[in-house]
Amino acid sequence: MFFLYAFLTILNKCILFYGFMLDPAHTSFDWNRAFHLAIPRLHLYAAFILFLLSFSFLFRNLSRWYLLGINGTLSLVMMVDLLYVRAFNTLPTFNVLAQLSNLDNLTDSIIMLIQPWDAVFWIDLPVGLFLLVRYRYLFAVNRWKVVPSLFLMVLSLAVICYVPLGSHYFGRKDSKALFRLFDPTITCYNLSPIGFHALDMVAYVKEGRTVKLSQRDVQEIREWYDKKAEHLPDNRYKGIGRGKNLIMIQVESLENFVLNRKLFGQELTPHLNKILQHSLFFSQIYEQVNHGSTSDAEFMSNTSIYPLRKGSVFFRYPANRYVSLPRLLEAKGYRTMVLHADKGSYWNWAQALRSIGFQQTADITRFAREERIGMGLSDASFFKQALPMLKQNSQPFFSFLITMSSHSPYKIPREQQLLHLEPDKYPESLFNYLQSIRYVDQQLGYFFAALKKEQLLSDTIVVLYGDHEGVHKYTPGDMKPYPELANGKRVPFIVYAEPLTGKEIATIGGQIDMMPTIAYLMGIEEHQYLHSAMGRNLLKTEKNYAVLANGKLVGDEREPARQELYKQGLFVADRIIKGDYFRLISR
Repeated sequence: MFFLYAFLTILNKCILFYGFMLDPAHTSFDWNRAFHLAIPRLHLYAAFILFLLSFSFLFRNLSRWYLLGINGTLSLVMMVDLLYVRAFNTLPTFNVLAQLSNLDNLTDSIIMLIQPWDAVFWIDLPVGLFLLVRYRYLFAVNRWKVVPSLFLMVLSLAVICYVPLGSHYFGRKDSKALFRLFDPTITCYNLSPIGFHALDMVAYVKEGRTVKLSQRDVQEIREWYDKKAEHLPDNRYKGIGRGKNLIMIQVESLENFVLNRKLFGQELTPHLNKILQHSLFFSQIYEQVNHGSTSDAEFMSNTSIYPLRKGSVFFRYPANRYVSLPRLLEAKGYRTMVLHADKGSYWNWAQALRSIGFQQTADITRFAREERIGMGLSDASFFKQALPMLKQNSQPFFSFLITMSSHSPYKIPREQQLLHLEPDKYPESLFNYLQSIRYVDQQLGYFFAALKKEQLLSDTIVVLYGDHEGVHKYTPGDMKPYPELANGKRVPFIVYAEPLTGKEIATIGGQIDMMPTIAYLMGIEEHQYLHSAMGRNLLKTEKNYAVLANGKLVGDEREPARQELYKQGLFVADRIIKGDYFRLISR
């Protein structure tokens, strides 16, 4: 009897989970809609559940506790899945589990994602515990039941394997249920969240093997680069930064909509707006990060390679070699350095960026732990301590700075909040986000002033960009009532130089386009990265597109063959990374 209780409650949770997936913000559910949509796949949901529960017959008196334990474990798994979906709009994979060290200092960010309706995954557990304690003799199993256990195992496996076997041996077309792993939402619908993780585990084991690229693989990668290439004449922007220092600043969660924006007469980013007067401002740059989040942005801005389809490049392939911006500049006599006031193990950034080509990495151990905001050292303290490190560098130098204070949940101390806004007029997430961006903008203003005082600014190109969306990414439901603040998955990309006259460039692009654009400005010859950078030089292109992490193409490309070529870049990048392509061809 308790077996039936466990089966029905777990099945209900699978339907509830799918209901949450159907909601754009993933914060509520429509059980009836989810149930009716799931009816064609309920036999697969049931099969995965029965397979897990079939082992209960082998535990004798502990069988009922096994059932309760499985039920509780699956509640936890679905809860983690749901929080991850709210944060990244996709389901977590086994590769993501290798990144659990990143949870340090993120308690507030995780709590922010929890919603009241999440309780539906837990309410059956105390009921089950009460039943076990109150009616323990009724649910007792006094002997092993091997036959029922084997029967349920075989039956459930037969149902699960029917689809791939039917596709392989009988030409059935219904193979998507087990082979659409590249779209976790579809896999979750087809197989339940349990089935998704089962299939992902199989894929994880398979993909754990070293990928050896064949000659055909190498040729296909080269052909992709050839087809993607544009051959256009140079323009006045080529080499304007030749011989100058380069400071590249990755700003945490900086969205596009905050620039040149006022609320109640107050500029959200007065210092960035001033910087734009001497900058090239690329206003149509789309976020392209995937499972690696912040680390994916660091990866793309330095290598112009799309991130992995699953997992983080920095965790899975941290020792790979690339034709990167720091390596290209080092060849021109530059000293290269990363400054990030966080643990080097966070996203494994220190090891990965050294492999990418940075000569020095300065993590939290190089900084005095003074003022703390959010998940680490405040941006004020970070920029103050970074300046002497920059001055100590021999010139020319390339320094990559990564900020943190505007990380979710964006909590800036009240005494440092600079915007005069009424908290009751906005959701907490939006109010906090705007205050954090205004704070970071202030610190950027101080940093630019310090660079000028130290006579560094006149001989330096400064690049600023956002790593990914903030409030629109993690709490989209809170932003629905404010269409005037729409962001559309865009992040700013700004190139500052004192001699420049401010100009907005509305060419559609993505984060992989930053590296070749910067390289062009710094006077690096295009032939050095033509067959390594997957992005475009946005200062010398006739194309207008970006491929998002979910495979969607945005822009005005209408030719189907070109659309397919651009989208294929995501999978070409997977082969490049998994096969350590650039190390292979350099031998």
